[in-house]
Amino acid sequence: MATILLVCENPEHSSLWQAALLTQGVQVEVMASDTPLVSFLQARTDWPAAILIGMTVRSPDGASLQASDLSRWAKTQTAAPKIFVLNDKSDATIKESEQRWATRQGAEAMLPQLTSQNLGILLPQVLAALNLPYNPDQAQGFIDTEVVTLPRSAEESTPTDAAGYFRAGRERYQQGDYQDALNAFYEAVRRDATLTEAHRLRGEIYLKLGNIDKAIASLDKAIETDPKSVASYCSRASVRYRLGDNQGAIADADQALKLDPRCALAYNERGLAKLASSDERGALQDYNQALKLDKNFAQAYNNRGTLRATQGDLNGALADYAQALRSDPNYADAYYNRGNVYSDRGDFTKAIADYNEALGSNPNFAQAYGNRGIAHYELDRTKEAIADTRKAIELFRQMGDETAAKQAEGVLKQMRG
Repeated sequence: MATILLVCENPEHSSLWQAALLTQGVQVEVMASDTPLVSFLQARTDWPAAILIGMTVRSPDGASLQASDLSRWAKTQTAAPKIFVLNDKSDATIKESEQRWATRQGAEAMLPQLTSQNLGILLPQVLAALNLPYNPDQAQGFIDTEVVTLPRSAEESTPTDAAGYFRAGRERYQQGDYQDALNAFYEAVRRDATLTEAHRLRGEIYLKLGNIDKAIASLDKAIETDPKSVASYCSRASVRYRLGDNQGAIADADQALKLDPRCALAYNERGLAKLASSDERGALQDYNQALKLDKNFAQAYNNRGTLRATQGDLNGALADYAQALRSDPNYADAYYNRGNVYSDRGDFTKAIADYNEALGSNPNFAQAYGNRGIAHYELDRTKEAIADTRKAIELFRQMGDETAAKQAEGVLKQMRG
């Protein structure tokens, strides 16, 4: 995933660019305008692909424009970030002389205020400079979506220290505002690199956003700052499992359990990695131990249910999914998995009811649409089956899962006869 650094004194302009770039799968790091950017980049080994910087952003001593400093520096570097200068003016009011000034300094271009009218021009322009594709469907309508930035209201104040940024980031994380949380955690660790939990939660967010490399890097840093952080080892075990590094995941879970033998989460993560390594017995033992330590652990019930289903113990699987849903009534995966068991039993009406619940909790659950479509088809509801399968194809493509999309297209062809 490409990363773009955004430095802009205009909060509205900054928010719109964040929203636009995120629709294209681009990671955005928002920097404070008083950051000495050239020095900051010289100290980094992982340069961003591009920097979007407001034209009025000055150096910390006020002696120069940072856009000019950055552009001149970039001209002297190999594979330096592309520099785009942001102007608060509209397209029509930017003077040709201002554009010439930007390009003479070494910037790619000067960009006007982003609007719904020029979105289809400016966003592809930035992406093209980075050799990235532009997806107009993903960008559709983003301009009408509110983008929250720090602070959110007149009653809130911008944090002034690392602890304040960490608290703000944790609050945003709990609310599901991942980009705002990342921005706040970034500021927190920039001010205090020893904040283990800020590094760990950054890793958790990067995992949710699909940026595995940054997730691992953040969790490595968390463990470096606190080698006794049980939560950090559990989080890294989860990331390694998703990378297919099952032995690495098991090693991290083992380390977590050395530090805290009663950590239910570590048993659950190790169970997942053991199952992926074809150790069903070991996985079952770990799930059982996780549930012995935490009788309300919804994910462990769900995981044990899935294992039991693959072993043919459908009644045991249904019991586990039911318990998972008692612990977490909005658990989309448990509804989906229980729906699959009902479908395997031929009880398509119950399966559809569970897929409905799964989609109520997660409206973008592509697999649930696909399997609900098949259940509708088994009940001779061809119209509903085709609609669900089309939706599944659309969502799979948005996720970049072309293999699943092609498989769903094959199912759709059969439905149409």
